[in-house]
Amino acid sequence: MCILLRHSVFALAAMLLLALAPFAFPIGALADSDCAEREFEDEHDHERARRALECGEVMPLADVLAAVRPQISGKIIETEIEREDGIWVYEFKFIDAGGRLVEVHVDAGTARILKIKGDE
Repeated sequence: MCILLRHSVFALAAMLLLALAPFAFPIGALADSDCAEREFEDEHDHERARRALECGEVMPLADVLAAVRPQISGKIIETEIEREDGIWVYEFKFIDAGGRLVEVHVDAGTARILKIKGDE
């Protein structure tokens, strides 16, 4: 009987810890040490973007696109993210109405357009 009681207490404690775990360690939250000035060079763009978003260093891509879309017209054909001069930068390549390739560099933390390069 004592063994059954001990196993029941252990099982109850394990369930309680599992139930409280999301509050102690929020899903998607990274430790400060994981966010400290890492370049994430060995990761793909989507992994770098996800980590930078989790660390609060960039805005969600959809929000950035919504902010810059009124200022650019055409079909976006490629999106990249990289760290330039200490800030995260989204690079959007699109084809404008005239068929030219245009690159737009946007600060991923503020959605401010930094540079527009056209294919003259």
